[in-house]
Amino acid sequence: NDRGIPWSNDEVWRILIQNADGLNGGGYPVRDDETGYGRINSFSVMNFLATGGFAGEPADPVAFPNPFNPHSQQVILRLSERNTGTLRRFEIFSLSGRSVRSRSGLSGRSAFWDGRNDDGDLCATGLYFFILETYEGDTEKGKVSLVR
Repeated sequence: NDRGIPWSNDEVWRILIQNADGLNGGGYPVRDDETGYGRINSFSVMNFLATGGFAGEPADPVAFPNPFNPHSQQVILRLSERNTGTLRRFEIFSLSGRSVRSRSGLSGRSAFWDGRNDDGDLCATGLYFFILETYEGDTEKGKVSLVR
């Protein structure tokens, strides 16, 4: 856009919708015909803004929301602003170093993790490490907390 913010409209929309609180207890993805998807969780959005998601140039890759609950959200894994590459793959590791999920053949600057392992089962509550790799050969590392 004209302010130089690298987030696409689709990414912003997904972030806002995934962090909406259902006004009648349903929450995303349940649509409430009376109120739409619900109210936007302003704390989550402000936290995202404070970490440099929409502005600034964070030096580390971003995982948002962090922590996240896979029953109601996906986490966005995004390359740092200093990295100008295109995301090729990501891999998620448990604290013990075991690979629990990997995806390749990606494009763009971010990917989503639903909190599931490669077998499709929900991962346990805990801290996970992730590696983002670009087509240009760069790698970035971060951590994300899954809370069920």
